[in-house]
Order: sequence, then structure tokens, then C-alpha cells
Amino acid sequence: MPVFTLVSYIFIGQSKGGGLAVSKHSMFVLVGTLVSWVPYMLVIAALSPHLGANKAIGWGLAVFFVLALLYLLVVAHYHLFQ
Repeated sequence: MPVFTLVSYIFIGQSKGGGLAVSKHSMFVLVGTLVSWVPYMLVIAALSPHLGANKAIGWGLAVFFVLALLYLLVVAHYHLFQ
């Protein structure tokens, strides 16, 4: 259970305009997960048989951080989820 998110959203949701803030943040996190975490897992799954677990995880982390950074840059540039 995502306790930190649950508690945070309860407190945010109780403030004025909190429902909208919770909605936008949850979409931000969901899209970010699809953009960066899913490719990370796919890279590990694809490379582990060929490179071994440690190298595949290294490549997966590299892919994750590049995609996460690009995602944040796009979000900031286009003022998404605000």
C-alpha cells in the first residue's frame, strides 16, 4: 500500500482546491511512471539474458534517468499538470 501517497493525498485533498491538486499530481506520477519506469523494466528484461543482471540494471537505470529527465523537461516546458 502506498502509505506516503495516501497520507499526502488525504491532507492535500482537505485543502481548498485540493481535489484538483490531487488529480493533477496523480496524473503526473502515472504518466511519469509509464514514460520512465516501464522502459526501465523492459530494458532489464531484454538485456539480462545477454549482459547479466548487474549490467542490465545499470543500463535500465541509465534509460530511466534519461527518460525521467526528458519527461520533467517536457512537463516544465509545456506547463503540464499545473
